[in-house]
Amino acid sequence: MQIESNCAECGAPFIVTSRRRRFCSSRCCGLAHSLPHDAFEGIRWNSETPAERFWLRTNQDGPTPGHVPELGQCWIWTGTSNHNGYGRLIVHGKPISAHRFSWNLHYGEIPPKFFVCHRCDTPACVRPDHLFLGTGKDNAQDCTTKARWRPARGESGGQAVLTENEVLMIRDKYASDRTSYNRLAREFGVSQSEIALIIRRLRWSHI
Repeated sequence: MQIESNCAECGAPFIVTSRRRRFCSSRCCGLAHSLPHDAFEGIRWNSETPAERFWLRTNQDGPTPGHVPELGQCWIWTGTSNHNGYGRLIVHGKPISAHRFSWNLHYGEIPPKFFVCHRCDTPACVRPDHLFLGTGKDNAQDCTTKARWRPARGESGGQAVLTENEVLMIRDKYASDRTSYNRLAREFGVSQSEIALIIRRLRWSHI
């Protein structure tokens, strides 16, 4: 059974679907979020649904970044995110980062080999004027400057099996008793190759 409703922006009647419940078009969806009239011009996607999904999952009342308050409030993505906090949505069956989609939506196509970086340093932010384009080198430098990238070491690594104390015990036993790699591997539940790397300080070299 078809359900008819009136657009929350322009008041025109439209057929309600599972993906279109409040607005008759992506243009009205954008206007409801205070976008200019030409905000959707130049969009290459045939379906209006991705843009509607984007606005329905964007909270424009986000926090103001403390280190750059002049940027204003972040627009926070409230949909699905990855383990680093970057928003994700599906466009024509393919996943795309929400901030990259926002750039496409507002500024057009992203040049090949370019990254969309955050001025606000908030991964979930999709506000277009908080974003900028950069090369891989720019992205890495921005990441390092803002101290986002810290390689996991030792016990902080997600796949660490041993503790730092156990590593020190392995080295001590080998140095004092010349305990074999095989015996150490069985005692600590790791492979002989892992023991060799620890003894030679090719692994856990920070202790």
